[in-house]
Amino acid sequence: MKHLFTFLFSLSLTLSIFAQNNGTCGENVTWSLSENTLTISGEGPMYDYSETTNPWASFIWNIRNIVIEDGVTSIGKNTFQGFYSLESLKIKGSVESIEEKAFANSNLRSVEIDGSVGNISKNAFSSCSSFESLIIDGDVELIQEEAFANSNLRNIEIRGSVTTIESKAFKSTTSLQSIIIEGNSGSIGDEAFANCGSLRNFQVNGSINSIGNGSFSGCSSMQSISLSSTLVSIGDNAFSGCQSLTSISLDATVPPSLGENVFPNNYHLWISIPLTAQEAYKADEAWKLIFSSLNFYIPSGINNMINSSKIISEINYYNLNGIKVTEPQSGVYIQVISYIDGSINTIKIAK
Repeated sequence: MKHLFTFLFSLSLTLSIFAQNNGTCGENVTWSLSENTLTISGEGPMYDYSETTNPWASFIWNIRNIVIEDGVTSIGKNTFQGFYSLESLKIKGSVESIEEKAFANSNLRSVEIDGSVGNISKNAFSSCSSFESLIIDGDVELIQEEAFANSNLRNIEIRGSVTTIESKAFKSTTSLQSIIIEGNSGSIGDEAFANCGSLRNFQVNGSINSIGNGSFSGCSSMQSISLSSTLVSIGDNAFSGCQSLTSISLDATVPPSLGENVFPNNYHLWISIPLTAQEAYKADEAWKLIFSSLNFYIPSGINNMINSSKIISEINYYNLNGIKVTEPQSGVYIQVISYIDGSINTIKIAK
């Protein structure tokens, strides 16, 4: 009898533990926990939860990895908020939405999404203090307001297009260093990347239509940016406080509309515009003011530039020993600018 009781108790305990490690989290969605990996599978959306009512709340210190199987269409509100041991998220297909605060305040380090994302909601990944990398293999329809704000995200790679980046989406993500979007980025909202002080590389290989007010303000480490031919507007203070910015390449032949105080007042900032658009930019009232205060470069067979009203015939670089350098790399150089009127301007610059 004693052995039978022991057996039944052990069986009951085993079943109890088993039951605690799996269950439902959507009408047709289930979850299961194996060691430190939580797997979500099924068809359709997950439920929304509060921070403490999700079915795996008791495993908050155990779950390190989350796998979302193909077929799950949305990750519900608050589902993994505050998961302090969480390190990685892998989504094996496309999802329609990642809802509000789904991963907020967690210690998530890396996110990899094999497909596309319809909507990354407000505060979905905000304040993730250990966040290092985000890779999305497809398109993103919408990144909502403050979706990644105040996180420590360092690198973003989106291998498709992003239709809309809303205001403050990445604001004060102070560790953010690099963003690569392989496709288009339709609009960038107000203060979308404001105060991202470590951001050096912002690369969009497709088109950008509009840049909002203060979109890159306070990005003090940004050195260069290329803007596509489809750009129609740049908002107030879009690049204010970008004191390291030395090069803006602008492909638009029709001058984009300008807000106020768009560019930092950097003596070493050069703006490149198309050769065929030179007269259009000089005739535009807003850009005329910019021409009087910043340096412009109009690409052609030789370096022709406009610095205020003076046309440059040649620019050469020399190292501090006076030796001419054909392709200057990182370091300090003497820039010698020869104007068509015979005058010369010498500037010590850091590249």
